[in-house]
Amino acid sequence: MVVAIMLGILATILLDRMLFYQEMAEKTAVEMTVMNMRTGLRYQVAAFLVHNQESDIAGLAGENPVKWLDRSPSNYLGELRKPRWDDIPPGNWYFDISTRELCYRVNRNRNFVPGQSGKQTLCLRATALSGKGAGGTVALVQGVRITLVEPYRWF
Repeated sequence: MVVAIMLGILATILLDRMLFYQEMAEKTAVEMTVMNMRTGLRYQVAAFLVHNQESDIAGLAGENPVKWLDRSPSNYLGELRKPRWDDIPPGNWYFDISTRELCYRVNRNRNFVPGQSGKQTLCLRATALSGKGAGGTVALVQGVRITLVEPYRWF
């Protein structure tokens, strides 16, 4: 009986650690995907600069960041218009056409703390970086970056 109890305790500890490592793997995969999107965005901006098409950089704001990847993630559902929360399986990316946001619905969320919305989702948006023009009055788009729509913590 003592051996059975000890095995039960060890199995519980092992299961808990396994779930933790699976969640950390999911977190890492999400972070790597976002880093790849940011790199793809840099390449897009650089291509416009090389081809003397600076005015086209502004058009990247609001675009789907998945388009800047060599290949879409295997868990990318595509571009959806006003998706219902229940229709998005956990562990998947989607681009909401109506809000122009790329979102990921978290699958393993024991260590995920969402923002004010309370949804187990992190959303990103391509936003324009603007500054003053040569005359100082006209705002010009100087770049584009991928930003979080709502802060979250995932530890």
